[in-house]
Amino acid sequence: MALRGTPLSQFSVDERMRWALKRKTKKKEDQAYCLLGIFDVSIPLIYGERDKARVRLLEEIEKSLKRQSIETIDTWIRQKCYSATNLRIERLSGHDLEMDQCYINLAIVQHHQDAPSSGDENAFSGDNQTAHQSSPFSLLTRLHVKERYEGTHIPLPAIFDPRRGRHGDKDLPRRILIRGQAGVGKTPLCKKIVFDFISAGMWDEPVLPYPLDTSAEVKSDVFFSTHEYPESAALELHKAINDPKSTHTLFILDGLDEVSQDFAKDSDIFQLLLYLLNRPNVVITSRPYATLPRGLDSFDLELETIGFYPEQVTTYLRKSLSDPSKVEKIQSFLSDHWLVQGLVRIPIQLDALCLTWDDGDSFVEAPETMTCLYQAIELKLWRKDIVRLCERHPDRSPPHSTDLQDMGRRGIEMFVEDEIMLLETLAFTGLHNDIMDFNADLVETICESSECLKQIFVPKKILQNVSFLRTSEPSSTNKRKYYHFLHLTFQEYFAARYFVRHWKNQHQLECLHFERSRLIKGRTEKLSPAGFLQEHKYSIRYNILWRFVTGLLQDEEAHVMHFFEVVQDPLDLLGPGHQRLIMHCLSEVTRSNSPSNFTSVRQDLEMTLSDWLRFECNFHGQAELAREIEFPEKVVCSMLRNESEGVRVAILGSLARRPRIQLSIIMVVISFLEQSQPASIIKAALMVLERQSSLSSDSVEKVAARLDHKNRYVRRAALTVLQGQSSLSSESVERVAARLEYEDRHVQQAAIRVLRCQFSLSSESVEKVAARLDHKDWHVRWAALTVLQGQSSLSSESVERVAAQLGHKN
Repeated sequence: MALRGTPLSQFSVDERMRWALKRKTKKKEDQAYCLLGIFDVSIPLIYGERDKARVRLLEEIEKSLKRQSIETIDTWIRQKCYSATNLRIERLSGHDLEMDQCYINLAIVQHHQDAPSSGDENAFSGDNQTAHQSSPFSLLTRLHVKERYEGTHIPLPAIFDPRRGRHGDKDLPRRILIRGQAGVGKTPLCKKIVFDFISAGMWDEPVLPYPLDTSAEVKSDVFFSTHEYPESAALELHKAINDPKSTHTLFILDGLDEVSQDFAKDSDIFQLLLYLLNRPNVVITSRPYATLPRGLDSFDLELETIGFYPEQVTTYLRKSLSDPSKVEKIQSFLSDHWLVQGLVRIPIQLDALCLTWDDGDSFVEAPETMTCLYQAIELKLWRKDIVRLCERHPDRSPPHSTDLQDMGRRGIEMFVEDEIMLLETLAFTGLHNDIMDFNADLVETICESSECLKQIFVPKKILQNVSFLRTSEPSSTNKRKYYHFLHLTFQEYFAARYFVRHWKNQHQLECLHFERSRLIKGRTEKLSPAGFLQEHKYSIRYNILWRFVTGLLQDEEAHVMHFFEVVQDPLDLLGPGHQRLIMHCLSEVTRSNSPSNFTSVRQDLEMTLSDWLRFECNFHGQAELAREIEFPEKVVCSMLRNESEGVRVAILGSLARRPRIQLSIIMVVISFLEQSQPASIIKAALMVLERQSSLSSDSVEKVAARLDHKNRYVRRAALTVLQGQSSLSSESVERVAARLEYEDRHVQQAAIRVLRCQFSLSSESVEKVAARLDHKDWHVRWAALTVLQGQSSLSSESVERVAAQLGHKN
């Protein structure tokens, strides 16, 4: 064998065993032991066992071959399946997204039994993390955009770390469910886990990423389509993952919602799906409201994707755009448009914004509403898609690039009329039936059932070549390939276009109904747009659609006024639901572009909103409507200036729970820091300012002046505001340091927390802090030590005070 110059591992077991057939040995056992080097295995040498030595040798050879086979397959999967091409994340521009820009933010889903109780020692410690949550009715909540302090943030590398379960015991999460809307990064998350597995050792055992929308045709080619022996490799992999002694392979199953409704529960393919889902180590992704199949084992950990954090938006812009001035202009634009700030925290929306920012470094007209932003994105993507669509259709000649850039909305919409009509109909029909994923059969059924789509030429080519749709498996030629809109809001936008087109033309809506279990077409119902609006205006499913509808109608006064007339009749008997609908729709009608006659309509609607808010404050003692950032800021400012003390305190309390507050409201709140205001107003105003980390120096001085207020709760609230400011004037620092002389330990602790955030303190302030080391309360002593720890130089007296603490019993 050696003379043939081939590695021994390339010879079969029988060939290598024949080498010892004619070899003579003094002891029977050596007939087996002489082959140890040939097979590169080792077993204990036990003389006297005779033929049992051969049995032990064959067992060890079998184990060795199994290990070698799995190692070979594992190496092959790493090199072929985990290649840069397969882990590629494509941006809307067609360029690749670098993995270091792939920010995946996750939060633990809190079930009712998991929520901290009032008796939990951590429930109200430090900052109140539940105080600044978005209203459950707000746009940001519906988009699953959260602040870092909302929910329980968990870094991606830590999802497998030990944590306390529902029953208080500490476990290693091994079965993990991650929910998220389209466009928030579920598929990039799966690729990121694989990337981290390769580069950072996130998981020590083999990782198998598996797109579930291919499970309808599971074959050996899922992983081994380019392998020399695909069937054999698949068989070895199957044996390995079914070995009871080897349960560490991590399965990453992407897109449960795309297949969970497709298969009969007694079918072989469903049993295979359930087998994959119930693996002991698995990460499964799904849409937020997908129904989990029966027979699914429980999860150790449930997470949700929550979009970018504000600082990640800034980092993404800097890395995506090479021109610093362009980054600065986008940031300036975002700072002036609170709604867009929230929208671009959705990854796909931020990518669209970067692509939409035109060659002139700004929008031709800065969008003031969500609808305006989506219209700008739509035009930019159509300009990009027209070229590609023309390449796929030889009978369509693309316009010159200059003409294309100069082409207005009307020209572009005429050029892609069929494509727009298809997207509108798919979006509306899907939204009406709670369908977010469209395969070829479903699209064909919708086209055949819709009067306006019967003339559409080859819809499949449209699906493959428009930027508004994506598929989780771009390379698949599978007939079952599913398409979805970039994000649910894009589906809602095109559904709104469908509604508006019928509203303006006074045509009836074609409402196709599908059976959810098999997506079998049922009846087709025709409704007038006004009738559909009255039937579904309070439905959560259509909330964002009605916002878009209002924004799309605002350019034509008669249509937008008629829309609000229909909305007003009949009214919701419970009231608040109707007022929320009104303020959500009003937020999409820009004040600058409001038709003259509509101005009076807006004033009447805003007057009704103020009446409802006043009623809430007086009857319930709280202002829930004011929690929503869509509530007209003009109304909020007016009521803060003119209402009674109780109403103002209630409104300020609701504003304090908002994650973001408009500048005009902030200025009114700061004006309440005057000494003449009641203590309840000043305290409530300070609580609103707690999370405003970039107050002007003048505003900071007004806050610091309240440190001398006679009410201790006002003083503590002022200290909390100052704690969030990175830099204080020397006068403000001295005011804070003076609080250290106060007897209330809570005030002293708050003052020390403020000083701890300052990089350099005067010697006098340091001495005042050091004096707190003699305080009888250990909380105060500990807080003082943390302040002194951050100072570069201390006096000898301060050092001696610190040294004295080393001998303290506590």
